[in-house]
Amino acid sequence: LYLSSTRLCFRSTVLGMEARFSIPWTLVDSARLVHAEANSMHPVRVKLSGEAEFDGGQVDEFDIRVFDVGALAYLHSCSSYFVGTGIFDMMPQEDAPMLGATPQNLRSRLESGPSMPVKRG
Repeated sequence: LYLSSTRLCFRSTVLGMEARFSIPWTLVDSARLVHAEANSMHPVRVKLSGEAEFDGGQVDEFDIRVFDVGALAYLHSCSSYFVGTGIFDMMPQEDAPMLGATPQNLRSRLESGPSMPVKRG
């Protein structure tokens, strides 16, 4: 996932297969953190105000999974600034279950900023 001041981009290359996706922030309607059982990843549902092409088809929403809380905090900041609502904002009309409360320790980890690599030795 790549975030810029104009676009939200995704690129993945696995076993020689490549998938790319790039949309302007003006097409993003909302980005919301959705409920997940696993504590190591944080799924975010991105809804678009129109359709965009992805992998040969048209989509109006997609889910991404963020593993680093620093990256999650950055996505929240970008979403708040460019879309007007952050990934933790609640909307009653959402059809997917949202996090009712910030998971234990996630708030303090987000406030501490990007993850730092562990120094060994």
